[in-house]
Amino acid sequence: MTYHPHNLVARRIVLNNLSILQADPNAREVFDEPPLVVYRRAKNIRDMLVPSPISVSHDSGTRPCSRPRCITCTYVSHAQSSEINTPRGVFTIADSFTCTSCNLIYAIVCKRCDMVYIGETGRNLATRFSEQLRDVQNGVHKPVSLHFGSSGHQGCTDMEVLGLRSSRGGAKSCFDCEQRLIF
Repeated sequence: MTYHPHNLVARRIVLNNLSILQADPNAREVFDEPPLVVYRRAKNIRDMLVPSPISVSHDSGTRPCSRPRCITCTYVSHAQSSEINTPRGVFTIADSFTCTSCNLIYAIVCKRCDMVYIGETGRNLATRFSEQLRDVQNGVHKPVSLHFGSSGHQGCTDMEVLGLRSSRGGAKSCFDCEQRLIF
């Protein structure tokens, strides 16, 4: 029962009828002293104004957004592991991502040779990855397109993309986190 200063009826009922409980030998052992009547705390203004902490999703990793015309969904990594090998060692993915996630560090993984390209974007993952796909298709002279256009690779079919970490501290924080993962 929620506490209210005018709600003392329950306490009075219990104390007035304590003699009935003590008349029974079994109940007398349980209630050898008068019971303590306790109440749950009522909601206060803080409870109403401040949102509760967001529950952490245990379903970490990248999932397709399932939008009808999303090109990126077909390239989302379907790996069950929440770890990836980066130049700095094994990185555990703690956040949850889709193609529509913004402000994140992402990885493009080569399915043939396990090379990992780490990048960051303030835009959504689908927009940035579409640019990477166009670069590979057009043979633009950039690190990702040069790798996937090299001999022994089949261009875009060898690519997988996944989110690594959300960045909540702005562009500088996102860039710093990317650099720590690379070097």
